[in-house]
Amino acid sequence: MKAKNITILISGIILLAATITTSAQESTTMYFMKGMSQSTMYNPALHNDSSAVVIGLPGLSGMYFGLNSDFAVNDLIHYGTGNMSDSLVIDIDGFHNALKDQNTFRQNFDMSIFYLGFRTKNAFVSFSVNEKESAQIGFAKSFITFLKEGNAPYMGKTQDLGSFEFNSYHYREYALGYSQELMNGRLSVGAKFKALFGKFSLQTENLNFTVETAADGSSVKLQTDMQLNFSAPVTPEYNEDDYFKGFEDNFEPSEYVLGSDNMGMAFDLGAVFKVTPKVTVSASIIDIGKIPFKTNVYNVTKNESYTWEGLDFSNSMDDTDPNYISADDMMDEEMEKLKAVVKPKRSEISSNAFDMNLPTKVFIGGTYALNSKLNFGLLDRLYMYNGETANSITVSANAMLGNFFSVTGSYSAMNGTYDNLGLGLAMRLGFLQLYMASDNLMALSDPAKAQAVNVRFGLNILFGRKYQNFVH
Repeated sequence: MKAKNITILISGIILLAATITTSAQESTTMYFMKGMSQSTMYNPALHNDSSAVVIGLPGLSGMYFGLNSDFAVNDLIHYGTGNMSDSLVIDIDGFHNALKDQNTFRQNFDMSIFYLGFRTKNAFVSFSVNEKESAQIGFAKSFITFLKEGNAPYMGKTQDLGSFEFNSYHYREYALGYSQELMNGRLSVGAKFKALFGKFSLQTENLNFTVETAADGSSVKLQTDMQLNFSAPVTPEYNEDDYFKGFEDNFEPSEYVLGSDNMGMAFDLGAVFKVTPKVTVSASIIDIGKIPFKTNVYNVTKNESYTWEGLDFSNSMDDTDPNYISADDMMDEEMEKLKAVVKPKRSEISSNAFDMNLPTKVFIGGTYALNSKLNFGLLDRLYMYNGETANSITVSANAMLGNFFSVTGSYSAMNGTYDNLGLGLAMRLGFLQLYMASDNLMALSDPAKAQAVNVRFGLNILFGRKYQNFVH
């Protein structure tokens, strides 16, 4: 394969992934922020704000965007050296060397539709509605190796291009939370029940490709092994040969937004314990649950092979020959054979329900209070999804300046990177509170070099707020 074609293929893969993915890494900087009701997203027993009532309105009370990957855009595209120092170059070797054996892109989006929280003497109750969306793409380094080197090094061998992963979902979450203080306020325990309604899901159970090259190079065989689950308001359409050709759109905005199909459940559990007047520890597990998809579901199971043995143009020379076939027709015919490797037949598509497990997060942390206005925190976050685990560590300094301004500075080791400096800010203007938090400010200033980017921001409406001397 020519270097130019390899470059185009690899660049296309990266750009495609970058447009549809973001991070499973949530803003851990916000976990210990003082004066923030949003701490209950990470631990239902953790309350860093003392307002009697907290209200969040649609589109204003909070949005989250995040992206992480196992490499940076700068690994593939960067400024050259020497005569090319003022030009962007595509560095295939550098990109290839930066990859792990298995590589992943993750993307998350979370928008708060409504939030209400109110405090009693020793308890806190909350209700929230959120739209949540996520996408994840995974591929093996061996696939990029094949695109880079071609099949020449594998004559007489079978090359495994590795496992591919495409997972995406969108669901609405209705959450009811409750926490209770015990032991004269030393212990707080909390739980949150979530009703989930799945809107869309794409789930890869298996997607593998192998390439077998004859020892003399006379043929190349591509083998696919595919098993996918899909749920969306669409109906598959087929051509005259019963091959899938596209989807008929059954999308009705009101039904999609208000529909109650594909209902699932999840739970959050958490606890906070004050060991001493200055030392507090906390732990939580978030999103224990799943969504069973039963409506508008499709399953694709396909095992197919395609063998390329070259083209014989001997019947393409004389258009008066009864056996004449044009070169264009011959190429079109061969292309249809290749498409059949990944294009399912009607018989290969079924409609069986499937479950979508939620990514589960575990938070374990502690704080040391220097005084009533300032504490230092240490937080360990474990992410678990489809057999994959990822861990991050965050240390933070959290301060309340006056009764209206909260600031947190953080450092995180996450996603194999160690240069993540975060910042959280919250300011009260009358009964309004504006807030923003990010785990990696450097990424916002130079995203091409970043492997993790996230930001959460929003507005709270606070009533009956009385500042307390928080040690956590």
